Amino acid sequence: GWPCYEGPEQTGISPTCGGLYTGKEHRRPTYAYPHADGRGAAIGGAFYTGDNFPARYRNAFFYGDFNASTIDVLTFADDGTPVSTPFATNAVAPVRMATGPDGALYVLFIADGTLRRIRYTGGGGDDGAPSVALAAPLPAGAPPIVTIDTPADGAAIAIGATVVLSGSAVEEDGTPVPDAQLRWEGLLRHKEHIHYDYLRATGPTAELVYEDHGDETWLEVCLIAEGSGGEGRACIELFPSADIPNETGAEATDTVEESAGAVAAEPEVPAGSSENADDATPVDTSEASGIQQGIRREVWSNIGGDAIADLTSLAAYPSSPDMVEILTALEVSGPLADDYGERLSGYLVPPRSGIYTFWIAADDQGELWLSVDDAPERARLIATAPKWTGQRQWDKYPEQQSVPIRLNAGERYFVEVLHKEAGQKDNVAVAWEGPGLERQVIAERYLAPE
Repeated sequence: GWPCYEGPEQTGISPTCGGLYTGKEHRRPTYAYPHADGRGAAIGGAFYTGDNFPARYRNAFFYGDFNASTIDVLTFADDGTPVSTPFATNAVAPVRMATGPDGALYVLFIADGTLRRIRYTGGGGDDGAPSVALAAPLPAGAPPIVTIDTPADGAAIAIGATVVLSGSAVEEDGTPVPDAQLRWEGLLRHKEHIHYDYLRATGPTAELVYEDHGDETWLEVCLIAEGSGGEGRACIELFPSADIPNETGAEATDTVEESAGAVAAEPEVPAGSSENADDATPVDTSEASGIQQGIRREVWSNIGGDAIADLTSLAAYPSSPDMVEILTALEVSGPLADDYGERLSGYLVPPRSGIYTFWIAADDQGELWLSVDDAPERARLIATAPKWTGQRQWDKYPEQQSVPIRLNAGERYFVEVLHKEAGQKDNVAVAWEGPGLERQVIAERYLAPE
């Protein structure tokens, strides 16, 4: 389970997970589903133990998805295979479920603070499924017309800037909706995840500070009006800009990629580092700084197999390589030979503080390990090439990409690449992307062999 696995997939974000990735027995989840179609936050539900629902639901497991606003039911086929089927939609932000003494299913929703009952009244579909409706009926008449005046939809906001929100609403006949019936809600969107309750305020105006929340995040801000015809709303999306305000409020002359760590799955390296990617001045990692550059390469020859384990199980590993050299980049491209394994190791020295993402490509298999500091024993697996890839083919498998990782400028982080080659197309390379850096193979000036 988390933080070592998300469903059946390795996360590679915790230094305590290494044993689980290298052969230690562990139990796989009974059922897992991918982050797709807006789904991505499974909420553990309840086994239905009542007798009010049709027989097919008795002892079945009901669970919700917070992001997708759904409730599904998990049953098992005769051969033990889990089968998940949709049960309810419009179930916004479910957080807990339980079977009541009356045989109904009770669901607690955090978004509006309600506890709702789902009961079977007969009818429904041909399979005896309950007719489930969780949305309250709307009042008669048209909802109010809502307008957000500032900021504009799609605005790019500097990290740390205060955003002033303003808007209004009118009824269908043009009558203004009273200020007391206006409220603001904000969602933090991270890829396919949704984090609720980012903003809650009342009235026609509100303020928020646009904080740094990492890569691929943005805010959805809505103004909601309660009118005689029900609820109306207008929403805008706000995105982080590449400009970071300095202490005087003016924009800095340099730029960095906006990213940071309010997402629960994001590791911090090291713990206690700044929440903002606010170091726009690069640290000198050039030869002039006195740091020996490059990465150490150790090679073991005449090894059968195509898996990393074929390398690490050798009696000669890691103390007796057949060849040692210093590389000028975190990359080896062939064809060089067949049936060998190699280890690239040394230290990574980031030029700027902020969030970095890593990729590995390899043929036939590769692993990328990164420490939280300069200690090799604290390295953890952050990305893998589980099967062969082409040279610099970064996106063939999802495991090739790491989660976003915070690094501090000028600090040394132990890095290690393990690579096993069987035949043909031998290559291994590691790329990164971060503040001021587009995705690129990690160059010599950011590496130190010792």
